[in-house]
Amino acid sequence: MGGVLDSSRLKDLPDNIDSSRAKIIDSWTNDNVLAFQWTAEQSKPESTLTSKTLEKAAQHLKTAFCSMDTELNVLEIFAGNCYASQIIYNSIKDKVGSWVCTDAINFNKPEFVDNMKFEQFHAVDAVEKLGLQSNTLLIISPPPYPNPMARDFGYGDYFACRDYLQQDNSVRYIIFIGELGASDGSTGMYKYLTTHPKLSLICRKMLDNRPDVFGDACEKELFVFSTQ
Repeated sequence: MGGVLDSSRLKDLPDNIDSSRAKIIDSWTNDNVLAFQWTAEQSKPESTLTSKTLEKAAQHLKTAFCSMDTELNVLEIFAGNCYASQIIYNSIKDKVGSWVCTDAINFNKPEFVDNMKFEQFHAVDAVEKLGLQSNTLLIISPPPYPNPMARDFGYGDYFACRDYLQQDNSVRYIIFIGELGASDGSTGMYKYLTTHPKLSLICRKMLDNRPDVFGDACEKELFVFSTQ
């Protein structure tokens, strides 16, 4: 890992984040979300992560769950245009009971197959309305935050994971694909998930570790957390 990535993964979430919850969620307007470059790129018919990276993640997931007598009922947040969703789904669909993609914006997306569907909700509403129907929360390359280009206050990944873990005491999984807490997701999420007392990291695989455009280390990984 490099200096920027190392430092981001040492950071905590803001001290006042829970007391700022309502204000943060109110900032997730359609205009603010679409003003963010990473989100606006979901209008293109392609995934943010490369197909090669996603296919590697899918194969690792297939291996991780193949020996488990577990049917995955997936709730995906920040699904964007759902191109990444389909790559992952197509590799593990034999283990999937249901799959609901969600996002605050209803982007154009490929035609869904089998038991995939889309619901238009931001991350917190998705967990509130659909979380109890699932046992797996999936997050693929969510927008990074903080970021000077962002007009909203971010942290949808944090509030969604927090709520999901408080919602049900049965065995549940959180799957994250990307550079956790750095170029993907909110700063502080790496430390939050990897040190959470309810979570065990049952699978972690490197997917891509090429330098970014600035020459800094960039590590796209698969993380699978379990409450068991």
